[in-house]
Amino acid sequence: LEVLTTKGALANLLLELGRLDEAVALHKQVVAGKEAALGPEHSSTLGTKGNLAYLMQTQGLLNEAEILTLEVCLCLPSTVCPQLFALN
Repeated sequence: LEVLTTKGALANLLLELGRLDEAVALHKQVVAGKEAALGPEHSSTLGTKGNLAYLMQTQGLLNEAEILTLEVCLCLPSTVCPQLFALN
């Protein structure tokens, strides 16, 4: 996980430097790594996926951003506050 954290920090630095294509590619690697290590519904995975969605939106990659955002939103009820979203 330390490697993924470092890659995420590097992706954010690339974003700040305006190297958007590289930042997106690295964020995709981090999402894939976190999904493998932590699972697709882990809060850290979802946070990273949300960041990637935002980055893609800023680049005009709206379809991809929408898909990622929906994936995150669909997982939130079960991960953030399951008792709030429980159906009785």
